[in-house]
Amino acid sequence: MDESLGIPNYHPLYLNVNDQQNIWTEFCNISNFLMDFKDAYAQKHNFQSDALEVRFINYGATELVYVLTLPNKKRFTLLVNQPAVSKQYVLQEAKTLQKLNEQNPNIVAPMQTYQNENYALYVTPYIPLARCVATNAGRWGLYIPEPKYYFKPLNEQQRKTLHTCMVAKLISTFDTTTNTGIAACQFDGNDFMVEQGWEIDENPTIASTIPKLHLIAARETIHCSFIDYVTYIVKEFTEIATKYNSQQNKINKQCEVPLQMEEIQNGILLGTTLLKNRYMFSPETKNK
Repeated sequence: MDESLGIPNYHPLYLNVNDQQNIWTEFCNISNFLMDFKDAYAQKHNFQSDALEVRFINYGATELVYVLTLPNKKRFTLLVNQPAVSKQYVLQEAKTLQKLNEQNPNIVAPMQTYQNENYALYVTPYIPLARCVATNAGRWGLYIPEPKYYFKPLNEQQRKTLHTCMVAKLISTFDTTTNTGIAACQFDGNDFMVEQGWEIDENPTIASTIPKLHLIAARETIHCSFIDYVTYIVKEFTEIATKYNSQQNKINKQCEVPLQMEEIQNGILLGTTLLKNRYMFSPETKNK
């Protein structure tokens, strides 16, 4: 296939390994793991294994991202744990995402998992040519896969609207029955995607952004009051967060260009409204 779906060159440098691991060995181990998955998937769904394609498209600190393409051109996303990350970490994230998706359809939920001794992956629906929200050279923007993978900076209105909706999505997933929220967030490059075409509108609105913005990660959770959760967000997202200085943070683990206070406050207000509406119209509430 010549179609550009993401980062074009698959290379061992995208792998995170620990001191006991050899990067080339793990590169081969992951390739073999994906071949085994492809064979198992083909057998289960009555395909010829050679008719399936698995292609690398992106990477993060926790997972490597691939696309599975079927003979009928239908696609799914595969997320495989980085070598330095325990497969149990990824399997737990899959469970968390599935649970969150039950009441939050904007969260991309795994459909199945597959594992061997050292690696695990989960399969999710594929969002065609989705744009990853990230920063580059001190500016917020989107990584766009086509026609060739590149970074497009956001204008001021796009940034404000997108950040407001990102915070709102995070707030709206808080479970007030168990006092549980998503933690260990990586806003900068790993947690959010927007659908293809969103970036064309130079003056996007909340209404046009919310349904096209997808939360795709839930590495950890935190148990605290809703007020404390909001307090953490206000404090942590107005500061730079990197792997070197965010150890004490609860929510924000990676965000190298801080959000503006106005964006955070508007996101909290919007997220609280979405949260109230979710509980107001949930099947459990209706049945009471």
